[in-house]
Amino acid sequence: MHPTDDSSRIFPLNDVVVTGSRFQTELQKMPISILLIDSAALRSSNGNSVAAVIKQEAGVFVRSYGGHGALHSVSLRGMASDYTLVLVDGKRFTTYQIGTVDLGIFSLTDVERIELIRGSNSALFGADAVGGVINIVTKKGTKRPSLDLSHTFGSFGQQSIGVTAGGEAFGIMLHVGGNVESGKNNFPFRYSDGLIDTILNRTGSDYSLTSFSFSATDIEGDKSSTFSFRLSNAERGQPNPVTNQYQDNLARMRDNDIIGQWNVDWKQSEQLLVNTAASVRYNHEHYTDPNIIMEGKPLSSYYLNRMAHLSANMRYASSEMHQWFIGNEMGYGNIQSNEVKSAVRNQFSVFFSSQHQISAPIEFLFFPSVRYDSYNDVGEALCPQLGMNFGLKSLPEIRLRASYGKSYRVPTFNDLYWNVGGNGNIRPERLLSADAGIIVSTDITGKIELEANYFSIITKDKIIWTPGQSNIWTPHNVSAVSSNGFEMRGDAYLFDEILHIRYNHTIVDVIKTSADIANEYSQGKRLRYTPRETASFLLGTAFSGVSVNSIYSFTGFRYLQSDNNPRFILPSFETVDINLSYSLVTGIGVISFKGEINNLMNEEYAFISGYPMPQRNFSFSTQLHIQ
Repeated sequence: MHPTDDSSRIFPLNDVVVTGSRFQTELQKMPISILLIDSAALRSSNGNSVAAVIKQEAGVFVRSYGGHGALHSVSLRGMASDYTLVLVDGKRFTTYQIGTVDLGIFSLTDVERIELIRGSNSALFGADAVGGVINIVTKKGTKRPSLDLSHTFGSFGQQSIGVTAGGEAFGIMLHVGGNVESGKNNFPFRYSDGLIDTILNRTGSDYSLTSFSFSATDIEGDKSSTFSFRLSNAERGQPNPVTNQYQDNLARMRDNDIIGQWNVDWKQSEQLLVNTAASVRYNHEHYTDPNIIMEGKPLSSYYLNRMAHLSANMRYASSEMHQWFIGNEMGYGNIQSNEVKSAVRNQFSVFFSSQHQISAPIEFLFFPSVRYDSYNDVGEALCPQLGMNFGLKSLPEIRLRASYGKSYRVPTFNDLYWNVGGNGNIRPERLLSADAGIIVSTDITGKIELEANYFSIITKDKIIWTPGQSNIWTPHNVSAVSSNGFEMRGDAYLFDEILHIRYNHTIVDVIKTSADIANEYSQGKRLRYTPRETASFLLGTAFSGVSVNSIYSFTGFRYLQSDNNPRFILPSFETVDINLSYSLVTGIGVISFKGEINNLMNEEYAFISGYPMPQRNFSFSTQLHIQ
């Protein structure tokens, strides 16, 4: 996606989209729900990670295992986190090993914007794009030189320092950035054994995060090429769930990640654009726990994932009314581990999509797409999808849209090749998805946009792990699950954008519709840890360099057991976060100050049983921007 207006915020009405449809199309005219979270929206949010920013959005549920530096898994439209495909600059970031991405350790320092695509999109993006797609767009160089310095400190030992710089050298636009963050994360929490309440401090949850990024962009006439590189390291404690007042948390996790990407856009003519891209990723994880003894030795597990992808595609506009897109991708992934058998995955894909428009009397756009994927270890998949968007030319403020298609999720390396219990015979999960929505936008009294979506996702051959002989857990294709829900979103910038109001509300029912065994108690029940209802409300104001935002969030109760026993639930909770920022223009640049308070009302809550979240906490940051 390429915004045409850098001053846009959370819902740029006239932005042009590439990622979501492979075409240059206004957001309002897309057949699916797409949200741009740009740099202004990033600054108005609390937190300094991708997970912290997107957790308030409709259709999004972030499971946190305990505050800053802890694991944060993201799910869309009620689906599990491994049904959401994560991209970085349009290239696959999700590994084949486990299918989930921890966005709690992805720093915002080098993030330009986030593109949130809700709904199944395997016809465009291939495997795992079932609940939706999160595309993280990193910062790139500009011709004007710039320098940003930032420092943050906060509760429980939080400290971070960030530096970014950009400019032009030898005709090449450069960007470089780095961030270092650490914290003790030893927050207090209340533990109850049913008789006595005890105040404890979380132990073994300290963290240290480091990231570095670099990009170089060369533009020569109608040809643009960009090389980018990102390095990140995370070392952190992995505390156990709290089951008593005694904590002995010695487990540690180290994550090392290296990404290299190369992208070339070549505008052959006004009608034809050719793109080639390549990416490589090296991901190494090492988990240790001296409290667990395996074969006479403390547990020490490592997972080394290597990935490479090549793609070539072209977009051709035969007229203003018709656009065509065709391309292919080749992917490679392998794993080396002492807990997963060594494995290699080769992927070949071809895809075709087009956009056609009929202008009168109703402006009607339809988007047929189809994609074929072939894997050496899990077979083939053919995913067609049809999207539509239409509205009256005399009433451009209202647009209707709908889509229907097939998607799939491939078994992970863990599913297939786990040393004890992996099943090499399981098949990809198959899904049918449909959604329909309406967008209403106006600028009569200010910039206002309202959106409502209904969605339905039916999963067949769902992979679940069940205990077998000798109590060894093994995955099987047995379950069917349906996810049906309703999303509402509203954004308004009023009184010359002095007042900002944002509202998000999601209601979703994720139901297990089949039985894995006769008379199974979980059939017809909601999946564990998935709330039926979430909502958020933001009220903000900005004037004379001052910005104030308050964010209210509600998360409904979650069942802890598959039979939905009402005695075993995580209760619903409400939180309030606020932030206050001030920007001062000086002779050397713009100095910005920002204070944040999270969980203002000191709510006691948890996303996962046994993993308490921090109560009231704060952070304060200072940034100097020189340009």
